[in-house]
Amino acid sequence: MKYVALALLLTATAHAQLPQIRITSVFPAGAQRGTTTDVTVTAGTDLDEASELVFNHPGLKATAKLDGNGNPIANQFTVSVGSAIEPGLYDVRTRGLFGISNPRIFRVDTLPEVQEKEPNNADAQAQEIAINTIVNARSNGAADVDVFKVSAKAGQTIVIRSEAAVLDSLMQPVLELFDDEGNRVAHSRRRKQQDAVIVHTSAKDQSLLLKIHDTVYGGSNDYGYRISIDTRPLVDFVQPQIVQAAADVNVTVFGRHIPDGQPTELTLDGAPLLKKEVTIKTLDAKQRGVGTDSSATSIDSVLWSGIDGNLVPLAVRSEAVATIIEAEVAEGAQSVSLPTAIAGSFAAELDEDAYRFEAKKGEQWQIDVLAHRLGNNSDPLLVVEQITVAEDKTETAKRLAREEDNKQNPGGANLPTLTSDPSFLLTAPEDGLYQVRIRDRYAASRGNPALTYTVSITKPTPDFEVVVFESLPSADGKAPPTTGAISLRKGGTYEVPVYAYRSGGHNADITLQVEGLPEGITAAPAKISAGQSSTMLVFTAAAAVGEIFAPVKIVGTSTGAEKTIEHTAKITTLVHVGANGLPRTARVTGSLLVSVMKDEEPFTIEPAIAEATVTQDQQLLIPVKVTRRAGFDAKVDIAFVGQPGNVDVPKLAIEKGQDSAVARFFFKENAGVGPATLLMYATAAVPYSRNPWQLERAKADVAAATEKLAAEQKSLDASKAAVTAGQAKVTELAAMLKTYDTDLKAVQAEQAKVQTELKTAIAGKAEASKQLLALQVQLNKAAANTNPENEDLDAAIKAVQDATLALTEASKPVVALVEKINGINAQIAEKTKLVDAKTKQIADANAAMKTHQDAVAKATAAVTAAEAALKVHTAAKAAADAAAKKAEAAAKPKNLNARTIATPVQLHVNTTPGKLAAAVPGGGAIKKGASIDVKVTLTRKNNFAGPVKVALALPDGVTSVASTTAEIPADQAEATIKLTAAGDATPADIANAVIRATAEFNGHVANFDVPVALKVTE
Repeated sequence: MKYVALALLLTATAHAQLPQIRITSVFPAGAQRGTTTDVTVTAGTDLDEASELVFNHPGLKATAKLDGNGNPIANQFTVSVGSAIEPGLYDVRTRGLFGISNPRIFRVDTLPEVQEKEPNNADAQAQEIAINTIVNARSNGAADVDVFKVSAKAGQTIVIRSEAAVLDSLMQPVLELFDDEGNRVAHSRRRKQQDAVIVHTSAKDQSLLLKIHDTVYGGSNDYGYRISIDTRPLVDFVQPQIVQAAADVNVTVFGRHIPDGQPTELTLDGAPLLKKEVTIKTLDAKQRGVGTDSSATSIDSVLWSGIDGNLVPLAVRSEAVATIIEAEVAEGAQSVSLPTAIAGSFAAELDEDAYRFEAKKGEQWQIDVLAHRLGNNSDPLLVVEQITVAEDKTETAKRLAREEDNKQNPGGANLPTLTSDPSFLLTAPEDGLYQVRIRDRYAASRGNPALTYTVSITKPTPDFEVVVFESLPSADGKAPPTTGAISLRKGGTYEVPVYAYRSGGHNADITLQVEGLPEGITAAPAKISAGQSSTMLVFTAAAAVGEIFAPVKIVGTSTGAEKTIEHTAKITTLVHVGANGLPRTARVTGSLLVSVMKDEEPFTIEPAIAEATVTQDQQLLIPVKVTRRAGFDAKVDIAFVGQPGNVDVPKLAIEKGQDSAVARFFFKENAGVGPATLLMYATAAVPYSRNPWQLERAKADVAAATEKLAAEQKSLDASKAAVTAGQAKVTELAAMLKTYDTDLKAVQAEQAKVQTELKTAIAGKAEASKQLLALQVQLNKAAANTNPENEDLDAAIKAVQDATLALTEASKPVVALVEKINGINAQIAEKTKLVDAKTKQIADANAAMKTHQDAVAKATAAVTAAEAALKVHTAAKAAADAAAKKAEAAAKPKNLNARTIATPVQLHVNTTPGKLAAAVPGGGAIKKGASIDVKVTLTRKNNFAGPVKVALALPDGVTSVASTTAEIPADQAEATIKLTAAGDATPADIANAVIRATAEFNGHVANFDVPVALKVTE
C-alpha cells in the first residue's frame, strides 16, 4: 500500500474505510457430497484478486477455475466435496488482496443437485425437476417468481423443503404448490429461524407447479435459496432436545412421512404426526455447531443431520441428562424430582404447563428454559411460585418471579446474544413446595405440538462461556461492528470483541489465551475482569510479516476458589445487519482465522506502558508514540475508551510532523475502583492508493504489449520486404526463363537445320557411292574384256578408263560429303551440348523460381499472420492501456478514514487513603536559582491513619525544578516542602506537575496527587 502526502487530500473529509474483503453470497451455496461443482462468489466488497476459497473442513477443497488460456476466472472456483463428509453446514471464505473474508454457509447434502435455469417466471417456462433433486436458485430481482414443475404419481408423498435462513440468505421463501388444474393445494413461508416446508400427497398422476418468491418480493444475489423436492422424512421436532456428549443417546423424532413411524394423536398443519425412536451417535458440539444462532452461544448446541435431509437443533451437555417428557395433567401440576430436565410443548391454544418440586430452605436451583436457543418458534414465559398448602388442603401460590427474556446480553447492540428464553436462580425461602409455570407469549392465538421447550432445573455451578465476535470495526467507532474477519495490514492492529456468559454465580476473572498464532502475529494479553462481560482482544502484525493466514483458537481460563475452569471460545459472525424485514442476525462459525494482507497500515500508535496500578486522586501520564509509514505525515487524533468513571480524559492529538504526545489522565477521588482496560483509538484522514501493485503490473503489461507490438510490426515489415524481394526475383527469373527459352529454340532450330543438311549429305554420299559402285562394276566388266582376241577390247579398255575416270569423279563428292557429315556431326554434338546446357539452365531457373515462389507464399502467409498478430497485439495493447488507465484511476489516492487501535493498557484503580491540598505562593512562579516553600495539607480517608511522604512529581525528563521530600506523621496533617528552580533552567511553564503523597495502604503502595501550576521565571 502506498500513501501520498497531499495537502489537498488531507483537507478533505474522509467517509470510507480502508478496504477489507467481505462476502455476502456464493452460488451455488451447496453441493452433493462426492461431487465436483463450480462455485462463484456472487456478492461482496473489496474482492480484488480473490484467489482462494477456504473451507473449515478438509473434505471440501477448491481450485481456481481457469479460462481457455489457463488464466483464473475472477471469483470462480471448482469445489470438490469428499464422499465421506457428513451432510450439514460448513463455512466457506475467500482470500484475496485485502485479506481473508468472513464466512458464508456452504451446505452439503446427499441428493443430486441442479441449478435454476432462467427464464422460469411463468407457468409456461416452468423448469422441470425430478423428484429427489435439490435445486440451487435465487430471487434475481424485485418481483421475481421462480416456477418449477414436478411430476407426481397418484398417492405419492413428496416433501418440498426450502433452505434460506440456514444459508445466511436474505431470502424469505414463500412456497405455493398448484395441481394440474391450477388449484393451490399447499402453501408455506419462513417463520423466524425455520424455513418453509410443504408435505403433499398427490391425488393422481399429474404435473404439479411449485412457485417460489420472497415474502416481500425482494431479490439480488444475496437472495439465494435451495429447494429439495424429495421423498425423505421430515422431522418437525425431537424429544428430548438436550443430549449427552460423547455417548449414544435415544431420542424420539416427531414428523411427517417418517418411514416405520408410529402414529400419534398429534397433528401439525392438519397432517398427522408420526414418531420414531432413533439413536444419536456420539456428538461433538465443537464440530457441528456451525450455523447455530448467536443467541445460543450460552450453551453447547449442534445441528444434527443423522436423519437424511434434516438439520435438527440439539443442546449438548457433558454430563448425563435425565430428561422427562411432559405429562398432560388434567388438573394441577406435574410433580418432578430435582435435578431434572423436562421436555414439553404448547400443543394447543392457552396451553400452560406447571411442574412442582420440593426444595429446602436456602437451596439454590437454576431454572433455565430453552426454546429460542434451540431454533424453536415458541416464546415461553416463566413464572416461579412458592406453594403453601393449608391444613384444609387449600393452596396459596406466592409469586417469586416472572421472567420473559433472558437477562444476560453480553453482546449488547453489537452481537445478537439476547434470547427470549427466560431463566431464574431460585433461592428457596423456606422448606416446602415450589412450582414453575410455563406458557407461550402468544398462547391466546396459537398452539401446536412443534412449539416445544425444555425446562432445566439444576444445581447452580459457577461456569462461563466465551464468545468471540469475528467482525469489522466501524470507520468511526460509533456504529456497531459489521461483517468481517481478522485481516491485518502489515504493521497494523485489529480488534475483536470478546464476550462472556456467566452462570451459577461465576464472577471471577477470565483470562484469554490465543493458541496457534503464526510467526509475525501477536495478541496482547487480555482478560474479562470479574463482574464484567466483555473485553477487546487486539492482534498485531509485524511490519515485515508476509501474506499469511492461519486458524487460531481462543481459550478462556478462570480460577476460582474450588477449581480452574477452561473453555474454548465459540466464534460468531454477523450474517446481516438487518434487511428485508429480518433483524440483525449472527451465527456460530467453525473456526477463527487470522490473516495478514499485502497492504501496510498507514500508521500505528503504541503506549509506553502496558499496565498501571493507580489510586483515586492520582495523575497518570502515558506517552504515546506514532509510527508513520509510506510518507504519511498528517495529524493523528487519539480517543480513549474503557477508562473507569470519574476520570479526566485528555483530548489528544499527535500533530503533523510529530511522532509522540503525552496523554494525561487524572483519576478523581471518586473514580471507579477495580480493573479496567484502557483502549486507545487513533484516527486520521489517509490519502490511500488502492492496489498500486495492479498499476505496476498494468504498466508492465503495457510495456510488454508495446514491445510485442513493435516486434510484430518489425516481423510484418520483414515479411513484406521478403515478399517484395521474392516477387522481384521471381520476375527476374521469369524474364531469364523467357530468354533461355528463346535461345534454346534457336539452338534447336540450328540443330534441326544441320541435321537436315546431314541427311542431305548422307543421301548424296549414298547416291555417289551407288554410282561409284556401278562404275566399279562397269570397270571390272571392261577389264574382263581385255582379251586381244576380243574385238571390243579397245572399247573395253576405253570403257574401263572412262569408268575409272567416272569413279574417280564420283568418289570426290562422296569424300566431300563424308567430310561434311563429320563436320555436321561435330556441330550436332555441340548443339546438343548447348541444348542440354540451356535445358539445365531452364530447369535450374524453374527450381529457383519454385523456391522463390514458395518463399513468396511463405512470406505472404507470414504477412497475413503478422497482420493478424498485429491486430491481436494492437488489441492487447489497447486492453493493457485501458487496464492501466483503470488501475491508475483506482490507485489514485483517495482520502479515506483510517482508524487503528493501540495495544490495550490494563489499569487497576485502588481506593485512595487521603486527599491533598497545596498552598503554592506566587502563583507557582519560581525565579531561576531561587526556592519557594509549599505547604501541603492532608485529609485522611477510608480509615487510613498512617504516615505519608510528600514531594514534587514532574513528568519524565523535566529537571528544571527540584523538590525536598517531607513526611506527614500519622498524628499530623501538614508538612512543608521546598521547591528550587535550577540556575540554568529555561524560563517556561511546567506542565503536568503534581505534588504526590505516598503511603502504605491496604497492603500496597498508594500514590495520590494534587496538581500544581509552576513556572520558572528570570
